[in-house]
Amino acid sequence: MAAAERSSESITGRGLRRRVRAWFLSRLPLADTWTLTQRNVYILPTKAGLVFCATLVIMLLASINYQLNLGYVLTFLLAGSGVVSMHLTHGVLRGLTLHMRPSAPVVAGDAAVLDIVFTNPGKSRHALALHFDDRGVHGRSFAWVDIPAQGQETARVSLVPASRGWHAVPTLVVETVFPFGLFRAWTLWRPATRVLAYPRPETPAPPLPTAQSVPGERPLPNAHARRAALAARRQHAPGGLEEDGTHRRDGQPRHRRFRQPRAVAGLVGHQRPPAQRRRTAPVAPGRLGDGCRPQRRHLRHAPARPRVRRRTRRCPPPRLARSPGAVAMIRCCRGDGPRHPSDEGFA
Repeated sequence: MAAAERSSESITGRGLRRRVRAWFLSRLPLADTWTLTQRNVYILPTKAGLVFCATLVIMLLASINYQLNLGYVLTFLLAGSGVVSMHLTHGVLRGLTLHMRPSAPVVAGDAAVLDIVFTNPGKSRHALALHFDDRGVHGRSFAWVDIPAQGQETARVSLVPASRGWHAVPTLVVETVFPFGLFRAWTLWRPATRVLAYPRPETPAPPLPTAQSVPGERPLPNAHARRAALAARRQHAPGGLEEDGTHRRDGQPRHRRFRQPRAVAGLVGHQRPPAQRRRTAPVAPGRLGDGCRPQRRHLRHAPARPRVRRRTRRCPPPRLARSPGAVAMIRCCRGDGPRHPSDEGFA
């Protein structure tokens, strides 16, 4: 039975019109911002416009039959007014920009308000109507709006989601018949915004279940008990505890542990303890020139560059370590040049 009704509906003009309309809407892109141009604004004469055209044809035939010059003037004057009204009706929509703002979540069964912002870059526009395409499902109400020149205006329509979850916004129609009502210009818009509907709470709400203890189950400590246990651990810990409950190292907090100075064990400045120094290899004295002392060079460093003879041969001031047990790092050049006075103690 249902199959027979479906086949009969497909044969009728209503089913064919519905299929054609669904195919046409599927070709429209989903967008929250829609700019109206000559490619997406459509215009057709209304019923009043068709009656007006029929009246012009009758007036033209009467003027021809009775040779009425004033009849010709009136007929062509009204025809010119109709053509001008067609351009004005199309120009009301052309150039507008529509933008839909995100909607707030609602409870299933409540109305979700959709805000559509009209931006007008030109002259003032009048008598614009906004409604859903499927008025049989979403209602036949219109939202009328007038847009000032170089300004914006907001129109609001409501959508009632029947169930919970995400709901796509139906296709919107913006149309106008301004100024004479002879032509209807409209556009179709598929917004990409979706409306979220939460499940409606039960009324009256059932009471919450009572807490029941299970035999053999250890109760969970509350926040006060956890803080008291952490304070006790901090009090009895030898070095103290961190904020997360872990033990401190060296009895100092974490933010002070890494900022302690290096001047320990009699070292000055940024010198390292003897256990942390790199291994060095002494250079044979025979390979150096007269008047120069042996030089200790790091094993990890690259080979020394070949020395270039200069006219003035002077040894740079040595860098001495004041702490006991430190190795003197002295660089000198070849030749008998003048030396630094503090270098006499190493001769």
